[in-house]
Amino acid sequence: MTFAPKETLAVQVAQYVSEKIIRSEFKPGEKIQEEKLAEELGVSRSPVRESLRILEKARLVEVVPRHGAHVTAMTAAFVDYLFDILGELYALGARRFAERSTREDKERLQDRTEQLIRAAEGGDALDYYQAFIEYSRAGLQGAKNPLLEEMLLGDLDASMRRAEYEAVSIQVGNLKKNAEFFKRITKYSAQEADGEMAAKAVRAFFDHEKEYVLRNIKEKERRTNGNSDSVQPTAEISFKRK
Repeated sequence: MTFAPKETLAVQVAQYVSEKIIRSEFKPGEKIQEEKLAEELGVSRSPVRESLRILEKARLVEVVPRHGAHVTAMTAAFVDYLFDILGELYALGARRFAERSTREDKERLQDRTEQLIRAAEGGDALDYYQAFIEYSRAGLQGAKNPLLEEMLLGDLDASMRRAEYEAVSIQVGNLKKNAEFFKRITKYSAQEADGEMAAKAVRAFFDHEKEYVLRNIKEKERRTNGNSDSVQPTAEISFKRK
């Protein structure tokens, strides 16, 4: 990882760890070893500790005094709440995009749509996931609502990317069908300037993703319950503000 000087050291460490959590390189319930992480990145333990507080605010880890930080698990309840919020906020973004976007914004969204379609046709889940992130950023940029952008790219961003990475990873064979949602969103928001239909298409997408992730969580729980003797306690995402 190359650290960018414009970010504080703690923020850079938090970004590094968050990507590992999002991509399941750090598993739910796994303890974040501060000393090992500091050694790996060539930093002191102080920015590592500060980074864990950032990650706790983002609901990626839970820090317990004298027990350290553990990666949170995405529970069915959290996913349900999260996708409901994302669906409504991104639907608002799509409606505002239809009303306020410039020609440049529309061209950017169309370009991101084509990028996403190519990734889907290639069957590359990682490329598709990255294309989705760029598509969502382009949509927010064209919505011309800085507060909405701040909300979605702030506290909700890491959880959204984690949930969406999970959704993509379990739909590898279904990416072409999934890309159809974005064709419709782009059609209504950028080509026809129909805000209501664009918002409806966005909600349909997030409802679809939520269904897949919840189904996967329940399947994991079923397997876990069938092997309960070997299960270790797992930190769950907290809804309490720190």
